[in-house]
Amino acid sequence: MTSQSQPSPLVRAAGGADAAAIAAVLGRAFDDDPVWRWILPDEASRVRRLTGVFGILLRHVHLRHEGTEAAGRGPDVEAAALWDPPGLWRVPARAQAAQAGPLLRALGRRVPAALRALGEIEKHHPPEPHWYLAVLGTDPPAQGNGLGGALLRSRLDRCDAEGVPAYLESSKERNLHYDVNADVSPSQPARGVRSLPTAMTARHPVDISSDQSPVPVGGDRKIYS
Repeated sequence: MTSQSQPSPLVRAAGGADAAAIAAVLGRAFDDDPVWRWILPDEASRVRRLTGVFGILLRHVHLRHEGTEAAGRGPDVEAAALWDPPGLWRVPARAQAAQAGPLLRALGRRVPAALRALGEIEKHHPPEPHWYLAVLGTDPPAQGNGLGGALLRSRLDRCDAEGVPAYLESSKERNLHYDVNADVSPSQPARGVRSLPTAMTARHPVDISSDQSPVPVGGDRKIYS
């Protein structure tokens, strides 16, 4: 009896035509995220509001940086990574102004909570130039198929080749399982934001000693806070 193998994830650059599909995938993927559950406590409207938020961020911030990638086992988008190049992770004032109205419609009265929480998390960014993984998510029905690992490998391999570190944040420690050699610890709890779940931070220095690792991101990468 032979087992049917799963197709390898296909990673590709994402563009404007993918914005709606990516936003929908990320809206579902982050429905159980601790930080977003704190920002948007109403379960009935959370996915709809998150889909709107990610659509705004894609169109006004991330897609223009040309670092966003999508993945799937077929032609459909099942996972996405929103990367910002070195020096471009901070949203400029003009883009913030352009987002203000749409974000208000998407988040409603939770806009102050969202801005306060995300502002505190941003304080942990490293000062040196780095690729910033703003968002990484997989549609819940597609999770467990290596899509997130494939998206990580796609960018991290290029970071290694260029000698540039990468930085990410996650409010779920299990999301940092892509490297079995990782040394990850929680960041300092965000101050001034009541009940905000602690965010995990991880940075990826260029530290490759082997390319024969079975873990999704490959090599002997060390992730540290």
